[in-house]
Amino acid sequence: MNIKKLCAVFLAGTISATFAQATGMSRWQLEDISNSTGYTVPGDSVSMHQFGMLKHSHICGNDELYLIWSSDTPNVWNLPGQRLDVTASFDGTRVEMPLEVVSIKPVSQNRKLVVLAHVFPNKAVIDLIGQSRQVTVSMPSSSAHSGYFDVRQETFSLNGFIEARAKAQWACDQKSI
Repeated sequence: MNIKKLCAVFLAGTISATFAQATGMSRWQLEDISNSTGYTVPGDSVSMHQFGMLKHSHICGNDELYLIWSSDTPNVWNLPGQRLDVTASFDGTRVEMPLEVVSIKPVSQNRKLVVLAHVFPNKAVIDLIGQSRQVTVSMPSSSAHSGYFDVRQETFSLNGFIEARAKAQWACDQKSI
């Protein structure tokens, strides 16, 4: 094993141990998604709802906002490619997010998970997320697409976001070698 790989293994162990200690009650999870690394946290009321980011291999310095929302509506299959205007409130600071429906995953006969993405937050938004305790995401009732969702509001804990982002950065960098 060369010295570069040995250092990477040591660093991975150190980051993992530090991550586990620092996050305490953090519910953030890392997931390999194709050539990307996702880091998400489940919703407080519906655990299938997920808020988080994706880091794509070879462009690891950028984060793509990633939101998963459940729907029991049969005609939800009409949504891919559509833009949904959702509102995020980070400890009271509102941010409008025009997210695109990128896919739909069936999880049971009636329930589907709608995956929304294609927004790359700037440094100010990343800093806002890192400084906030929670985010409340809302599907405004005035939205043309709000009828597709039974649950129109969800709160997500942001405890552990900074550590999860650092771990996702490391995982993304490893995929990019």
